[in-house]
Amino acid sequence: MKPTQFLPYPRYVDLEIADTTTATLSVGSHLVENKNEKAGPLIGANYEISYGISSSIYGKSEEKHKENLISENQTFDFDEQQSFVQSKDFQEQLLKQVVSYYVSMNQGIQNDLNFENLDAAHKDTQALLQYTFDKLRSYAETIEQSFQEFIMNTESLKVEGSDEPTVTFDLYTDNTLSVDLKTEEDKQEETLSNSSHNAIVTLQFDEDMEEWLVQSIDFETYAQEPNDWQQNRKFQLSEVNKVTWQEKKGKQADL
Repeated sequence: MKPTQFLPYPRYVDLEIADTTTATLSVGSHLVENKNEKAGPLIGANYEISYGISSSIYGKSEEKHKENLISENQTFDFDEQQSFVQSKDFQEQLLKQVVSYYVSMNQGIQNDLNFENLDAAHKDTQALLQYTFDKLRSYAETIEQSFQEFIMNTESLKVEGSDEPTVTFDLYTDNTLSVDLKTEEDKQEETLSNSSHNAIVTLQFDEDMEEWLVQSIDFETYAQEPNDWQQNRKFQLSEVNKVTWQEKKGKQADL
């Protein structure tokens, strides 16, 4: 009789991922061929597969799963939003965007209340901030803002939407903003101050700029104690970022 070959049935991993996401699969140090949302062929067996995820919206992540391909193909269904909400890198990315927003805001105050170069901000947010400080200019003699610490409550982090999704989370910051008002010579100087430290932050992903932009930071929320947050991310500047704008002297700062 002629020699007979018995070939194993090829097994595959079907990939269910978003259009904005790519995935690479590897078994140990060996990459698995990945075409048309199907990875393989593999010999029927039990595998520990590493999935390298790259998303143009959320960044990069890696997951490991045990797959049983002995009797049938398996499907890797990647819930992009749920997975990245728990990603340390993604959480830190969002928090750093908020910090960049505040740092550039102080630069705008230093630049004679000009916020055209405001960083990490939605265009409507930039316009509203400029409008607010333009109104303050008419009444203010001195404007001062300082901050150093930012804390995200990661348990509050939520993602909504698909093409240009939004994220919301609770934030604590030691930011303080004070405004000395113009007064008549015979009247006592008045100071308005805002030392609210708790806010709800909303960021939206901008497809054109390919980054998360601050849409709003709402301090109209109940006071929270960040020490009670079970899960959090912190970012602290090496020193206090403080800036002072004065009507007559123009500007002075310690950045």
